[in-house]
Amino acid sequence: MKRFASALLALSLLLPGIAGGSAAPEGFEEALRGGGLALYADFATGNVALEGPGGALWRSNPEGQDARARGVHRFTLQSQIAVTYQNERGTSLSLTSAADSVNAGGLRMQAQGDELLAEYDFPKARIRVRVYYSLGPGFLRVRVPVEGIEPYALEDGSRNLNAVTAVDVLPLMGAGGEDDRGWLLVPDGSGALIRFNNRVTSMVEYSASVYGKDHGVEGQLGLSDALALQARTREETVRLPVFGVFHERNGGEALLGVVTRNDAKASVLARVSNLTSWNYAWSRFRVRNAGSMMMNSKEFGASVIGVSERDGLTRGDYEVRYYPLSGGDATLAGMAAAYRGYLREEMGLENRVREGEYPLYLELYGQVKKPAQLLGIPYTKAVTLTTLDDAREITDTLGVPQAVVRWEGWMPDSSFEFIPQDARPAGALGTAQAMAAMDADLRARGGALFPSADLLNVYRGGRGFWPIRDAVLSPVNAPQLQFKPSYASRAADTAVPPWYLLSPARYANFFGRFFASWRTLGVEGLSLRALADICTSDNRSGGTGRGEVPGIVRGVLQALGAEAMLDGGNAYAAALARHLLDTPAGSSGYTLCDEAVPFYQMVFHGFIPYGIGQANHAADTRAFLLRCLEYGASPQFMLVGGNAWELADSRLAFLFSPDWRAWEEEIREGYAMLSSVLGAVAHLPITGHRNLEGGGAVTVYGGRTAVYVNYSQEDLALDGFTVPAMGYLVREAADGE
Repeated sequence: MKRFASALLALSLLLPGIAGGSAAPEGFEEALRGGGLALYADFATGNVALEGPGGALWRSNPEGQDARARGVHRFTLQSQIAVTYQNERGTSLSLTSAADSVNAGGLRMQAQGDELLAEYDFPKARIRVRVYYSLGPGFLRVRVPVEGIEPYALEDGSRNLNAVTAVDVLPLMGAGGEDDRGWLLVPDGSGALIRFNNRVTSMVEYSASVYGKDHGVEGQLGLSDALALQARTREETVRLPVFGVFHERNGGEALLGVVTRNDAKASVLARVSNLTSWNYAWSRFRVRNAGSMMMNSKEFGASVIGVSERDGLTRGDYEVRYYPLSGGDATLAGMAAAYRGYLREEMGLENRVREGEYPLYLELYGQVKKPAQLLGIPYTKAVTLTTLDDAREITDTLGVPQAVVRWEGWMPDSSFEFIPQDARPAGALGTAQAMAAMDADLRARGGALFPSADLLNVYRGGRGFWPIRDAVLSPVNAPQLQFKPSYASRAADTAVPPWYLLSPARYANFFGRFFASWRTLGVEGLSLRALADICTSDNRSGGTGRGEVPGIVRGVLQALGAEAMLDGGNAYAAALARHLLDTPAGSSGYTLCDEAVPFYQMVFHGFIPYGIGQANHAADTRAFLLRCLEYGASPQFMLVGGNAWELADSRLAFLFSPDWRAWEEEIREGYAMLSSVLGAVAHLPITGHRNLEGGGAVTVYGGRTAVYVNYSQEDLALDGFTVPAMGYLVREAADGE
């Protein structure tokens, strides 16, 4: 036995992560070890340091003092958490752990089994926050239980009316200084990089809610005033709950952050060295949504007061994992692979792409209703756009074997009207038997038919939907109406009536009822509009918090038990999809961000086929096809089989040039070009990507095929070869690409 113990000890000294390892940094003690990592802690300040592969050290806080930082920023650099709360007057206030807890003697830090507990008491606000650290295989887990965020009673025993609204977790973890070279990854749209020390001062920080706006809090669409000033194009939705930092030191070191619990209540933030000397990205946990409302009184007139989300709508833990990467893994592709590994191990992501599978996505609209007049008497008429026979003609004429059709507006009274309930095609469009036959024929050729249903956006009450019971409600228990923005401004379009959103608490009921009807059709797949795009809370009394929505949506998809086509692609649902449409095709273009990257696509390529929007809605179709080459995406086309002129004054007026005959040659030629390149690499992951000076980019598929694209009007000369203007070039990937 002693001989075995001696051998194990000797082996542990050679293998990191079992025992032993590097000495603790000065002022720190080893707190945890396991999973190939070690965590050190300064029990006096709360600082922690994570030792990753190869001995790389990731500190929660920078060393030394920062002469540039002033006021609260100086204390933020020394803090592991920051707390935002509302007092009894509705005023929003902030606390930092360094100034308001540690310096006030409020820190208690101790090891508890395989976890390290840091409890922060903020005496001034009478608030306590508990943070737990633990190590998993290759990652540091930071856990903040909701029940561990608590205001405690005042000294006289009276109730403390302070309400915590947000907690920032390890904001400075892995920060880079003024003398460092590297970048920050933020999940803006497809992803964006922020270079260290990029000298941008016009935008202080990047801040975006994971999975976009909460429609249960904000009914009207549009940019916030602050972001509108920074946006060059449009605000992109954050689809992945990730962020990261890369340092060029030691041949490359990277740290990927992934929000793994209550991700729908998270925001991702980032700053460069403007107010301080540091560059950093982090996550914020929105414990309660906070807003404001106008109050009127005879004595004081109109006043604005702060309001926060009800107690109890946020449950469970907030959890962030940090994956340290080094060597060849310390790249953008390495970060994508680490996140993909998490999705595979814990979120159900599987390889659903067959070798050579490269679909052409055709979004065909069956019918639409619009106002009309007969002898001066107004009525609503149904206009037939694309029948099943039309769909067959389109796919047969195009001759593309892998045509995947999403059929919209095929059910009577469901498009922009009642919530879908009876899954049967409108009589003028075809029969259920014809639908099943077309699906079988398309699948025999490598394609498929996906009839589409939107159960989240409900435009009329009735047919089993009762707004006060089934719709998302505001905190005052009234329906939270949704509005279409005007093209000319961010105000609501008064010509379009507002509509409801289905409450997440009612998803199982309404989706289950519809699935039972849909299964009688005999088709193998279903497109579920908005399910992976909208993540909304229901703020009624006893409502559903936004943090619960990912689990509810995943339950719906598992109950479907068939192939799902999803659009938008929020991570929790995307992992279970068979096809993803309208995935982000770039970033918002904020002034703080230096370049857009296809990080979203790097996560899913080779596992789920996807599109990045409609080619026939692009300002430049050629540039769009080149973007498909860069992002590894399939082209999408929104089309109708006939009566395109009838779309005017209808809810489908947003379809531009949808007549399929006008696009026939362009579809055929564009798909042929793309499939000749991407068909051979469809099953491979994206292992590298780099934006090139002069308006180009290179994407490496599977470590073996490099695809260069050139968006400029001039040839792009590189080392030994040239990429033609508005063209592309396919080469064998060089070593290191």
